[in-house]
Amino acid sequence: MNEIKSYFNDVIRNAVETIIMVDINRKIKMIDGNLFGYKEEDIVGKPVDILFESREFYEPLFIKDIIKDSNTICIAKDGEKIPVSFSSVSMRDEKRKVIGVISIVRNIKEMEILEKKLVQSEKMVTIGQFSSGIAHQLNTPLSTILTYSQMILDDINKKAEMSPKTLLKRITAIEEQCQRSKEIVQHLLAFSRPHKTQFVSADINQIIKDALFIVEGELTKHKVHIIKELNPCPKIMGDVQQLKELIINMVINAQQAMPKGGTLTIITIFMPKLIKIRFQDSGEGIPEKDIVNIFEPFFTNKPSGTGLGLFMCRNTVYTHNGFIDVQSKLKEGTTFTISLPISKPILPETEHPL
Repeated sequence: MNEIKSYFNDVIRNAVETIIMVDINRKIKMIDGNLFGYKEEDIVGKPVDILFESREFYEPLFIKDIIKDSNTICIAKDGEKIPVSFSSVSMRDEKRKVIGVISIVRNIKEMEILEKKLVQSEKMVTIGQFSSGIAHQLNTPLSTILTYSQMILDDINKKAEMSPKTLLKRITAIEEQCQRSKEIVQHLLAFSRPHKTQFVSADINQIIKDALFIVEGELTKHKVHIIKELNPCPKIMGDVQQLKELIINMVINAQQAMPKGGTLTIITIFMPKLIKIRFQDSGEGIPEKDIVNIFEPFFTNKPSGTGLGLFMCRNTVYTHNGFIDVQSKLKEGTTFTISLPISKPILPETEHPL
């Protein structure tokens, strides 16, 4: 983990930046730094559209003055699509009329690849954390299957009379418990597998229920009582698997904040253009000095923690054009609030590799 952390910091330090000046007619007036395979004479005077897949790079600046840390796709000379982040500021004349845009663009390809590897690594850590809970969940249906199977075998071996009604009842119980076992395994596999980002119409309340189904055994084991206040909400555009992982990580984080057990209340609230998800735990709370750092990669106060859980949660929220807030009091507990817009984020499809 220390090697990954060191490499992560090196990537950030060594990210190559490009400075681009674009005029009111969307023509490139000046470019310096990483030219993405182009020569300066190839692109100066050309429309900025040849470099960027989306016009979000510059068009919003004719309405507002600053864009900070936004992402888009740059098209290199060889056709490669490179993920970049950019910060831009509009240029204005003495009459405050917009005359162009200056942007600093950073190639984040390596950073994205590393971040996706970190996501997969954190998934494996999370699975390890609630594996005993999964075993507990599977033990119940498997015990039922074994019991009814033995009863049927015993009756057959003893050549005992067995009514069709009794046999049907036992076989039906075996089928139901097999189905439950299958669902548990399918949920676990879906969580652990890499997947392609895909925004679809998503029911956030159902996603919360599905996520809680996966961690049910772990919560029971640690004496964490769940209170659900899932109010009617419209569907949002989101990646269902990413959102499910987000909920699981938030719940596991709350469970770890309550080592002696406690109560976690999950509330959904529909507001104009937003859905809010609140996670209120009755845990130990977070020291005020640590709150500013809890979403930073590798920051943790837990002896066995990776410091990646909340970092990944924040990134998933940002991917969905949302935001996350935290309020905490020592000895009273912590409340995380996630706000997700109902409108669809404009993002490229990406793979999450192993």
